[in-house]
Amino acid sequence: MDPFLLKWVHIVSSTLLFGAALGSSIHCWRAHSTQEVRTVAAVMRTVVAVDWWVVTTTGFLQPASGFLLLQAKGYSFLEPWLIVAYALYAIVSLLWFVVAWLQIKCRNMARAASSWDALPGDYHRYMRLWLWTALPAFSSALIIFWLMVAKSELW
Repeated sequence: MDPFLLKWVHIVSSTLLFGAALGSSIHCWRAHSTQEVRTVAAVMRTVVAVDWWVVTTTGFLQPASGFLLLQAKGYSFLEPWLIVAYALYAIVSLLWFVVAWLQIKCRNMARAASSWDALPGDYHRYMRLWLWTALPAFSSALIIFWLMVAKSELW
């Protein structure tokens, strides 16, 4: 496959992956901040759908296009910057599964609640955990972007 096309697919899919994850996270947190249970339920329904359709699809496309791009460009799969990127991508992926699970749980609790005050304590605990899980995932993703651009010799 054409290396230029592979690079384009890799860049576009990473943009969609990061952008959809960031956008849905901001949307989710803003809905939570309204303290309106109907708003939270409606927004979480959309956020869960976007995360499953866009983030999951691009999340699988990234390593596939990256593998083909590395082959096309002749890079060793054991470059130090790549090893760090693989580890960070694994961390981001694991954290994303936790975030997705928390979003589904919070969506379901918001759907079932009649008011903000009727939300169970687990909802608020899960949203705090969601926030503290999302922050290292986004930080790791930014480091991956840096690694892909800089391709620095790390050791």
